[in-house]
Amino acid sequence: MRWHSLVLSLLASSALADPPCRTVELRFAPGAADLQIAIWIEDVAGHFKNTAYITRLTGQFGLANRPGIALLKTNFRWPYGRREMVLPVWAHRRNVHYPKVLMGGACGNSPASKCLDKSPCGGDCEDSTIAYHSRTSSYEPFYCSPSGPSSIDAMSCASKGTFSKGAFADAPAYSLYPPRADLTSFTNYDSGDAKNFASLNDLVAVSAATPKKGAPLNPPVSWSAASLPDGDYVAWIELSQESDFNAQHNHPNKADSVIEWDFEGHPFLGQPSVVYKVPFQIGASSYSNSTSSYAGYGSWDGSSGTMTLPDGTITVGIDGTGAGRLLQVNDGVDVYRFKVVVGGCGDTDGGAPTDGGLPLCMPAGPPDPVTEFTLKPTATALDVSFRTPTVGIPSNRFAVRYREGEAPITDDNFASALAAPDPEPGPAGSILASRISGLMPSTAYTVAVRGISSCSQGSHVVSQLVATPAQQFVTLHGCFIATAAFGSDLAVAVQGLRQFRDRTLLDNPLGQLFVGTYYAFSPSAAAAIAPNKRLRATTRWLIAPLIRFSGD
Repeated sequence: MRWHSLVLSLLASSALADPPCRTVELRFAPGAADLQIAIWIEDVAGHFKNTAYITRLTGQFGLANRPGIALLKTNFRWPYGRREMVLPVWAHRRNVHYPKVLMGGACGNSPASKCLDKSPCGGDCEDSTIAYHSRTSSYEPFYCSPSGPSSIDAMSCASKGTFSKGAFADAPAYSLYPPRADLTSFTNYDSGDAKNFASLNDLVAVSAATPKKGAPLNPPVSWSAASLPDGDYVAWIELSQESDFNAQHNHPNKADSVIEWDFEGHPFLGQPSVVYKVPFQIGASSYSNSTSSYAGYGSWDGSSGTMTLPDGTITVGIDGTGAGRLLQVNDGVDVYRFKVVVGGCGDTDGGAPTDGGLPLCMPAGPPDPVTEFTLKPTATALDVSFRTPTVGIPSNRFAVRYREGEAPITDDNFASALAAPDPEPGPAGSILASRISGLMPSTAYTVAVRGISSCSQGSHVVSQLVATPAQQFVTLHGCFIATAAFGSDLAVAVQGLRQFRDRTLLDNPLGQLFVGTYYAFSPSAAAAIAPNKRLRATTRWLIAPLIRFSGD
């Protein structure tokens, strides 16, 4: 039996129980990696209705409402800087106010706190620097040290770090973006405000991992239209990309106020967010509409929600930059960059496949849970696989979520867990797979999966607890320069330095920052030292005091 025939049978059999629902599909193909994306619905009068989709860095990890001034530089999973310019058109039109997060911790950051004093930790609450926040910092489960990614795994941090999570500014200060929702454990260095971040974040349920570039999102973003009456609407998509420079858009970052730390990171304020929009109708019949032209762009610093109409300053016609953040797609029906397809439940065909997709008028009810759920951990990633059900209400997509620690993920709290990449769909009864990357070694994680129907109803959650193994660094993560100088990573001096690194440097924030910086430049220096006898001797002489100190 063909897929849509099965759906029509299910639809007919459930007609007396629950009325079918319509789905709005929002189709696009990312043209660049690491985009931040928001999709939302407005009525034709411009009244904001709902957020259908937002990438998790903004929706879950608090990218736009975290400690540090907005114009600090950036790097891989950079931990500081409120990126208020990330999705400004969406944020201002949505106009939801959250407490604004500033640098701080147990000392707080209000005028009544000790952060404005120089004792005991005034400098630790300074918002204009990435440095010297150790007395307001705790273990960081997601963001990395400013020195960048691991030399071993470019998708993960070089080592665990500790950073300030921040505290709320006094009213009337506010942010248009939610605080992060991924924190589950706290120390005496954290503010009491940090414990409330997750409860204030109302976007976790619609947050998703950043999609891969180069092909249409599969499955497309789907949104149940049950909450809206029939009528005319507009779907909007806003896309932001760091370091997307052109001749008209190369905006300055602020220098770190502690000048000796200004070498970390790099500028990123290039072309601002670009916006596409598609008018569409919700009614008895199915409907589709699309566009290939961007509607405008947002403010470069996020200071307003004004959308500037196309004026020649945004790059067009080049994939992966400017308006090319969305690729041109030919689906055999339309050529588009952003397309909306609406299912109609009054069609004479009963909601048969529309525009080459699956039926968009579906029977209400939850799908069956997945089976054969397995996890295969590596030091910094988890491979997830499961078998899809063969009977019952079909799942439009399968959502994978996870959290650090042993706390269970259940039907009730699934939406609050962190979004992993959704697996691409397949036929009923097939094995689907996903990978969660960027994890920490030697760490427990809980992972869960559930099927979600076109009516946005979820199956029962299937979950497991797993631990990542220790990272096996071998020579690559050893003391590069000392190894080159002494000719072997087994030399007594090298082993002493390695122990000093692990027991002393990696046990505090400044030491961690030093180690991260060391690993950023030491492989190339070691490559020059190793073949040169004179350089090896000079290096041994230079590091001799450190070797003596590490042995004390």
